[in-house]
Amino acid sequence: MALGVDPQELGLSPSSGRRVWGVVMDTALSDGGWHSLVVFADGTTSLYTSAAFGIIGAGAHERVRIASDALLVAADGHLDLFTTAKDDAVPPPGMVTIRALTFEGPQVVVAMEEELGQGRHAASPVFHAAHEVITQT
Repeated sequence: MALGVDPQELGLSPSSGRRVWGVVMDTALSDGGWHSLVVFADGTTSLYTSAAFGIIGAGAHERVRIASDALLVAADGHLDLFTTAKDDAVPPPGMVTIRALTFEGPQVVVAMEEELGQGRHAASPVFHAAHEVITQT
């Protein structure tokens, strides 16, 4: 559902100076589980998991809001690494899909979690910024 949100419904417009108004990061675990982080520029931050728990509304907390803003800045600063998103599928096990929601449409990076986590992928700073959000939630 997060990928279908219209930024105008959230009161967001391109006049903010940022190209990226949201980030959705899906991680598929080797055991078949998954987690999905959703961050919007209006302050919305939520974490959903296959483990029957989630955190909704975490953006109301200052630490989370600061980390979420840093994630949006990181995604905006690395947008040249993203390509046009063609689907909204969860990635295969061991992989991560980072979607930058822009006013021109969704952009995507798909990479191995290990490559992103160990700093061996150009989009690693975005991945680490997303994990800082998760840490703060």
